[in-house]
Amino acid sequence: MYTYLLSLSFVHSFFIPIFFYVLKFSIIPPLLNNLSDKN
Repeated sequence: MYTYLLSLSFVHSFFIPIFFYVLKFSIIPPLLNNLSDKN
């Protein structure tokens, strides 16, 4: 049980930043493209 929680926390600490990076890079470029198209 303890090793399970340890691996779970490791997975979270590893995948959550990756998820946020993917979210950031997949959402911000379209927004920038929309802004540049409006200008």
